Amino acid sequence: MKTMDSEALSKHYGVHVRPQAEQIAERRLSFASLYRRIYDKAVEGKSLRAAINAQCLDCCASQRDEITLCTDLACPLYAVRPYRISQSTP
Repeated sequence: MKTMDSEALSKHYGVHVRPQAEQIAERRLSFASLYRRIYDKAVEGKSLRAAINAQCLDCCASQRDEITLCTDLACPLYAVRPYRISQSTP
C-alpha cells in the first residue's frame, strides 16, 4: 500500500494536514520523558511491541497505573497491553 505525504493527504481530503515530523514532535512532547524512547521506537517502525506500548501510554496520558487498571475491554489492544497485573496460578 502506498503512503501519502502531508501534501498529498491535504489535496486528497481538501483540508490542511501538518507534516508527519511536526505531528510526531508535538505528540512526543505529550509523553512523559520516561516513555519518549518507547514512542520514538514505535514511530520509527522498529517494534510492534513499542507501538502497542506507546498507544496504551498515549491513551492513558503516560500513566502506567491507568494502563494496568484499563477497563476498555473492547479495545483491540486490551489483551496485549503492557503493565498488566500478572495472573498467578495457585
